[in-house]
Amino acid sequence: MKIACVSIYDPKREKDFGVYTHHWIPTLESQFESVDYIHNFRHPLTYPTIVARAVYYKKLLKKYYSPRTDAILVRDQGRQLSRKLSKLNIDAVLSLESPAAQPIAYVDTDKPIVFWESGTFAALVDFYPYYRRSTMCDRTFEDGLANEKSALERCRLAVYHSEWAAQSAIQTYGIDPQKIRIVAPGGNFESNFSIDDVDAVINARPSDRCKLLFLGVDWERKGGALAVQVAQQLNDAGLPTELSIVGCDPPADEPIPDFVKPLGFIYKWSPEGREKMVKLLSESHFLILPTIADCFPLVFGEVSAFGLPSLSTKVGGVPYAIKDDWNGKTFALEANADEYCAYIMNLFMNYQAYKELARSTFQEHETRLNWRVATKMVKQLISELV
Repeated sequence: MKIACVSIYDPKREKDFGVYTHHWIPTLESQFESVDYIHNFRHPLTYPTIVARAVYYKKLLKKYYSPRTDAILVRDQGRQLSRKLSKLNIDAVLSLESPAAQPIAYVDTDKPIVFWESGTFAALVDFYPYYRRSTMCDRTFEDGLANEKSALERCRLAVYHSEWAAQSAIQTYGIDPQKIRIVAPGGNFESNFSIDDVDAVINARPSDRCKLLFLGVDWERKGGALAVQVAQQLNDAGLPTELSIVGCDPPADEPIPDFVKPLGFIYKWSPEGREKMVKLLSESHFLILPTIADCFPLVFGEVSAFGLPSLSTKVGGVPYAIKDDWNGKTFALEANADEYCAYIMNLFMNYQAYKELARSTFQEHETRLNWRVATKMVKQLISELV
């Protein structure tokens, strides 16, 4: 089966497509006879209008304006995409991660279209801190909704990472639930561990002290302050605890307790970075990420490859990533450090239960939270349309 893979980003460039480049794209390519990438859209005629609108909304009105969501740009992408698709020998079109700016929104093609997204634009508004409706200009909000609705109407199938995202599409746009499927993503860092390897890693973790890992690039949104509070209370309760922080740094104007170990950003695809990450993920007891807004953090799939349970919140698509007491635990957004500590302490007092949780976490990776399983499922869905 031959497909065209469409995005506003270049899936082959990490600078554009981010961490997806390392595992999602190579795994996706392995499932199909050929994959033609379409992403290089040019807008010489519409660019002056976009620049003028950016100045007007950002400089004069002090409002958030998204050029990539502007309908004039997305419609132009649709025209370009239509021409490019007409020249390709393909069976289907797969649109990847371009929320509210899918080039397929206004495309003209007779090939079946499937798009694969982590969330909807509608669900992001007033959910992510930088997507506040009060600071967003009307054009970005209205065009974002219109583009997404058109993309959903044109596609034969919409694949989302979670039930949360799927329900947003159904409730906001009135999309037929039969048109929607849910496929969880994988991570972008693999252990290549066997079950015996993971058992050895789990058994090597000490039962008399706790190692927590905070892994995120946004300290505030990912709940860094609460992670520190949890570590502090565990230490106060008599369980020696260390919190390693990767991806960001605690606020510079606040004292850093001795038990907090800021490690900065680790580029995990370099040999040195990989070695550091394997050590951290193998030796830690829990990933703690009390996020206040997320669609489906890929990190949950990454850490599960090491048998590392995740502690997070019941927001967005997180509850679809973490199955309570199977590969971690989700807590109410309002939960305080006491609730996290009680859960951790209970498992340390019954350490065999912790080991069983860690083993089932690895099982969840092997059966669901990896790109091999995800891309195979999407391939099957596409083949049913061709």
